[in-house]
Amino acid sequence: MKISIFILLLILVPNYSIYSIDKKEVIDTLEESIAFLDEEINLPDDSFFGKDKDDVKEEIDDFLDELFVMLELSKVVELRETYGDIEKKIDSENNKLSELKREQVFAPAESESSLSKIVPDSKYTDSIKEFIAETKGDYEKIIQIKKKNIKGYEDELDKIAVGISEALYEKNINMDPEQLKVWLSSAIGDDIISMSVVFSHIKDITLQLEELTATSGENLSYAKKYYGMVVMLHKLIVFMQNRFIVDVENNIKPKLRQFNKEANSNLKEAKKLYSNNNNNQILKSNIDANNITIKAINLYLDIVNSQQRKIKKALRISKE
Repeated sequence: MKISIFILLLILVPNYSIYSIDKKEVIDTLEESIAFLDEEINLPDDSFFGKDKDDVKEEIDDFLDELFVMLELSKVVELRETYGDIEKKIDSENNKLSELKREQVFAPAESESSLSKIVPDSKYTDSIKEFIAETKGDYEKIIQIKKKNIKGYEDELDKIAVGISEALYEKNINMDPEQLKVWLSSAIGDDIISMSVVFSHIKDITLQLEELTATSGENLSYAKKYYGMVVMLHKLIVFMQNRFIVDVENNIKPKLRQFNKEANSNLKEAKKLYSNNNNNQILKSNIDANNITIKAINLYLDIVNSQQRKIKKALRISKE
């Protein structure tokens, strides 16, 4: 590894870290890992009875996984988790909304026995309204409640995105809330943000190690130890870049292709049914929805491929 290239890579990485980490704790943890590097050099490539390089590689990977978590821990993780939880609530409300609209289509315009006439609006709860809904008007009231719930959740997402954007701005990083929302809502967004945070923390730790190396003077033992820590940080960069590339290739892209296949199948079936009934607006809406879905999947696949290419390029630099 060329340490100069490694340092240059860190300098070029934007500082996405919003919250500080315990640098001393990280350095103490790195110090414990130096033994792995000695074993990696001195142990045989293969050993039937004893420990070999493959065994050490497994131990190093386990350590790097733990180190990644340590460097990632910050308020950003909590905000991302909260953002994801709210998105799930929105999905749930949207699913209920679709079901209610379907029920509304088949509901009568009026009903003398409608229980909704007995219960005043002020006494309605969400669940009671669903239970007693009979007419199109009943369902419309519930639909409006669901839309209000969704709007409230979307406002919460906006606040989280604005909060992160403002914190980044304080660090001289300009990323508007809408950009953040795109990343926070994407399958690879968590990985991209996590790597950005960890990269930033690695840069901070590396600068700290440079300072420690300078203060150690001519103590070669300490200089060697600090150099070993930098090597381990470099391994972490390669480790998380490799993990991202493999995850995209083996997990995310196959899922997107499967979604695309299902959407095309649904589109084909809807077109077939619509050809026999051109006046069916539900089928027409189904066709339009599937076309939009397919376009969105293809666009998202392009974004995923683009990010994967960028990380592959960064990985090649890391390995030089």
